Amino acid sequence: MADLNLEPVPENPAKKKQIAFIVAAVAILAIGATLFSHNWLSAGGEIEGGLGLRGYEICFMGQCQSQSNKALIDDFNEGEKRKAEMLGGKADTKSPAFWIAGYLTLVAGFGTILSLGLAIAMVAQGKWWAKPMPPTSAAFLFLFLGLAGAVVFLVTNPTSGTAFQLGTGWAFWVFGLGTVVGIAATQMLAKFKPAEPELTY
Repeated sequence: MADLNLEPVPENPAKKKQIAFIVAAVAILAIGATLFSHNWLSAGGEIEGGLGLRGYEICFMGQCQSQSNKALIDDFNEGEKRKAEMLGGKADTKSPAFWIAGYLTLVAGFGTILSLGLAIAMVAQGKWWAKPMPPTSAAFLFLFLGLAGAVVFLVTNPTSGTAFQLGTGWAFWVFGLGTVVGIAATQMLAKFKPAEPELTY
């Protein structure tokens, strides 16, 4: 009978650090791949493109149209106001929260990528930058803001209820996955914070 080794296996800090770097890199790639995509809200079928965080690009049979999200909302609301003036009644306008949330998500995405990159560099150098805020804490904050912005962006879909309604595209799901992986990465990287020195009196 083989002897059972009940001794605890010592942790391998270098391997744990490598895994943390890989997880953080996956989050960076996933989030980065979505920031300039026009497939946050997509049409599907023979229509290519859709709405992105900054604007839309729709292509059909070789003909493409593009516009910023702010201009899209402004033009729609202006048309609704003119219609209400002509026919009476209340204008069914769209909230500017849509394009604001898009820019918030975009900025938060870039902030996440930068913060995670700095966190990787910090841990790789064996240092800990605490001022004005540790990169891991900044990354967690940007991840939270980005997720909140992405949800508002999706919920305030300006095409909802119209004849040309767009559905949730792959970019939203990849961004969400990147956010979850990013949160895990911040926790893993934060574990390499040096222990606080004990004060003696």
